[in-house]
Amino acid sequence: MRPMLATAGIPPGIDGVPAGEDWVHEVKWDGIRLLGEYAAGRLRLTTRNENDATAGWPELAHDPGRDLVVDGEVIALNDRGLPDFRVLGERMHVRDPRKVARFAAARPATYMVFDMLRLDGEDLTGLSWTERRARLEALSQEGVLGSWQVPGVYDDGRLLHGATLAQGLEGIVSKRRTARYEPGVRSRAWLKFPHRFRASYVVGGWRPQEGTADRLAALLVGEPTAQGLLYRGRVGSGITGRHSGQLRDLLTERGSSPFTDEVPREDIRGTRWVEPLVVVEVETHGVGTGLASGGRLRQPSYQGVRTDLSPQDLP
Repeated sequence: MRPMLATAGIPPGIDGVPAGEDWVHEVKWDGIRLLGEYAAGRLRLTTRNENDATAGWPELAHDPGRDLVVDGEVIALNDRGLPDFRVLGERMHVRDPRKVARFAAARPATYMVFDMLRLDGEDLTGLSWTERRARLEALSQEGVLGSWQVPGVYDDGRLLHGATLAQGLEGIVSKRRTARYEPGVRSRAWLKFPHRFRASYVVGGWRPQEGTADRLAALLVGEPTAQGLLYRGRVGSGITGRHSGQLRDLLTERGSSPFTDEVPREDIRGTRWVEPLVVVEVETHGVGTGLASGGRLRQPSYQGVRTDLSPQDLP
């Protein structure tokens, strides 16, 4: 099963946040979306593209003793005590048990559960958000969810928007109280309002650091569209020496550009083309789409690899 997805709110700032009793509002967590299923005595965590991620998060292992499926976000805190995707990005593709254990001990993750899809064999997806939330809160109060946390919800979305902006959190999500859960659907019953523009792009090439032949210094990324993979720019900021090696191991080189449109000559120089299989998270300056004129990213900064996503998952 794939999770229900939120649509970007329009306009993208506080003016677009819906008001009134039909809506409820939650904090938008800067983490990794995972569905958690407990059945037949086994916990299984799956990503948005239905990959099994259970082995990567041993600190989330928990036996609720009930048959259930929940939806939530895995988060980890940075040095400022804020949820930060970059902290998780280092371990998303790690599966070696010893390395995973070291990551879990140094920066343990937390599972923020905000919805429930099944309980004791009953499919809850056809119920309203209000009904599902009541079931989830009841389980939390009973202690069934253990260390998993159920984050709070708020009636005043604009107040929450301002508070999360002041606290340095990622943003908010507004949800219709009457909305049923639609697996795999990007619905307008859920609206997201991030405070900064961040999106996922597909890697189509890389460039080595000047004076070297194999030290990755920048990525060439694109956006999947009906016309193919369209070039969106070069990303070098945020790529450290550690990231360089990790990225090289994930990329598969090819002989020609995977982009369907023309890549500027200055970006082609020294580029090594790769199969468009790896998805990375990129943060940019500005609002709206994060793109400058000409469809290029504004001052992009690399945030990490999205092993929970494939190019086919990108909207």
